[in-house]
Amino acid sequence: MSDPGHWPSGVFGNQPPPPPPERRRSWIASLLSITVVLALVTSAAVIGRPNSGQGFPVMRYLPPSGGRVVLGSANAPDEVQEWATLGGLAPLTGGPAAFLLAGPDLETLTATTWTRMNSVTADPSGRVANRASYLFAVGTDGLELRVESGPTSFTAFTPGLALLRGGTDQSWTTTGTIQRGTTGLTVTRTLPYHAEVTNRQVENGCVVAASRLTIAREPVTTSELTWCPGRGITASRRDGIERVAVDRPPRWVGSLTPSVPSPPTLDGGWSFERRRLLRSVRYTVRPAVLSNGLVAYPGEVARDVIARAADGDESADPRWTAHPGGTITSMLGAGSVMVVTTTERRVVGYGADGQFLWQAALNDVSAVPITRLAGLAVVTALDGSVTAFDLATGRIAWTGSTPNEIRLTPSVTGDSVTVLDQAGNLVTFAADGTVKDTLQLDQPESFAVLGAVVVVASRQDRFVRGYRLNDGSLLWRRPVPGGRWSMTPAGDRVLIRQSDQVLALAPDDGRTLWAAPFRVTDLLVVGDRVVFTDRTSIKLYDLTGTELASQVTQEPDLLASPGAMLAAIEGSPVMFFGDFVYRKVRQ
Repeated sequence: MSDPGHWPSGVFGNQPPPPPPERRRSWIASLLSITVVLALVTSAAVIGRPNSGQGFPVMRYLPPSGGRVVLGSANAPDEVQEWATLGGLAPLTGGPAAFLLAGPDLETLTATTWTRMNSVTADPSGRVANRASYLFAVGTDGLELRVESGPTSFTAFTPGLALLRGGTDQSWTTTGTIQRGTTGLTVTRTLPYHAEVTNRQVENGCVVAASRLTIAREPVTTSELTWCPGRGITASRRDGIERVAVDRPPRWVGSLTPSVPSPPTLDGGWSFERRRLLRSVRYTVRPAVLSNGLVAYPGEVARDVIARAADGDESADPRWTAHPGGTITSMLGAGSVMVVTTTERRVVGYGADGQFLWQAALNDVSAVPITRLAGLAVVTALDGSVTAFDLATGRIAWTGSTPNEIRLTPSVTGDSVTVLDQAGNLVTFAADGTVKDTLQLDQPESFAVLGAVVVVASRQDRFVRGYRLNDGSLLWRRPVPGGRWSMTPAGDRVLIRQSDQVLALAPDDGRTLWAAPFRVTDLLVVGDRVVFTDRTSIKLYDLTGTELASQVTQEPDLLASPGAMLAAIEGSPVMFFGDFVYRKVRQ
C-alpha cells in the first residue's frame, strides 16, 4: 500500500503537489474547534451506539482494534498497518482534521461505524519513509475509503470509494469527486474521479480487490489488495511493488536505541510560558516525552496514543497517532523508544516517530507506572508478576513474582528494583533478574528504598517504619498521621506527600529534616533540587527545604482533574495540566 521514498503515496498512486487553496467548508471549520469537546461529552451516548458493526458482513475481514499486520517485500521496506474500529466522533479526536471531510454533516459522522488504518513504512534503520492514515466507512454496502491523510496532504472521496463488499465475485463502478488539500482542512482542488473495482474470492476465505482509479485527466492508477478474514490487508500490489504479510517483527526492530534524557536545567530565572497543547483531550496518565521533542499522551475517547510537538501549533494535526488496543494505563518515554501498557493486558513498544516495535502479553492488568531500569522496562501486574522487557526489542530479560497484587510503583536504587505487594511481600531484583532480598513487611500505603533501607507507611496504622533491606530488621518507627500518598527518594532523604504538607525524613533514624506546609500535587527530583506543584504554583526547593523560587500559574486549582504532572522536555522542566503545558523560559 505504500510507495517508499514518495509522499503522499495513497492507496492508488502519488498525488501532485496541491495548488493554492480553493475553498474551505464553512461548517467544518467551525466544527473543528468543538468536535473533541463534544465527543467527550457525548461519548457515552453516541460512540458506543455504532461501534460494533456486527450486522455488516464486511466486518469479518477487519482485524480487532489494536490488531497489526506486518507487510514485507523483497525490494522495498517493511510496512506496518495498525487497525482500529471506532464509532461516531471517536476517530476525530486523535486523527487528522481532514477526517471531518468523511461525512456531509455532524449527524452522519456520529451515526457511522468507522475503521481507521494507520500505515507506517520505514527502512531497516527505523527511518520513516511513509506515514498515512486511512478512514473507512463500514456499512451494509461494504467498506468505503472516505479519507486518506498524510503529513502534508489529504484526499477525501465523495461518495466514498467502495473497495470491498465480499461474499461473492462481483464488479462495480463508483463515480464522484475528490477533495485534495494540505494539512488541516484547507481544500485546494476538487476533481472528478471514476473507479472500477472487482472483488474476487480466493483461498482461505480471502478476497482480492482490484481497482482502477481515474482522477480527472491524470494517469490511471491500479492497485490490488488481498483482504483476509480477521486480518485486514494481507497482500498488496501497486507500481511494481508487492508486499505480503509476514510472521516476523518489522526489520527495524532493535535499530532504535533507548537513551537517558539529560536532566532539566534549573538555573536562571524561574519563569514559565503557558501554551495550549492537547486540544481538549484529557489525559489520565503521565505523558511520555520523546527524544525528538514530541510529547505522547493517551486520547481518552478513541484510546489512542497521540504525539504532538511540545512547541507546536495545538490546532495542527498530531505528528502521529497509534492504537495499542485497550485503555492506556501507563506510558514510559525512553529517548527514541516508548512503551505503553493497556487494559487489554498488553505491553506495546513504539519508536519516537510512531514506528511499531513490539508487543507482549501480560497475565493480568498493569495498574502502576512502568519503571525503567537501565535498558529495561519493568512492568508489574495485579497478579503479582514482574516482567523486565528489553526496551528496544521487547525481549523478556527476566521474570519474577510476588504472592499478591502490586499496586505501588517499584522503587529503583542503582542497578536494583524493589517491588512491594499489597500484603507486604517485598522482593528486590538485580538488573539481571537475580533476587537480592525478600522480606515480609507491613501492608503498605506507600514505600521507598534509599540505599540499604526501605521506608514503609503502613495501611494498618499511623506509623512509618524504616527497615534494613538485607534482613528486615526494624531500624525505627514514628507516627505520621493522615494519608501518606507517596514516597520519593531525594538525595539522602525521603519525601512523603500528605494532604497538607510534604515531609522530609532521614532514612537512617526517621527524624524530620523539614516540612513544607502546602498541598503537593506533583514533584520532580532533579539532583539536589526538587520541583513542586501545589494548588496554584510551580515551586523550586533545595534538599534542605528552602524555597528558591516560585511562580503562580493561571490555573485556579492544580488539584482539579486530571491534576498537575511534571516532566522534562529538552532540558527544561515542564508542567502538564489539562489542555496546557507550562515550560520554563530559557534565559
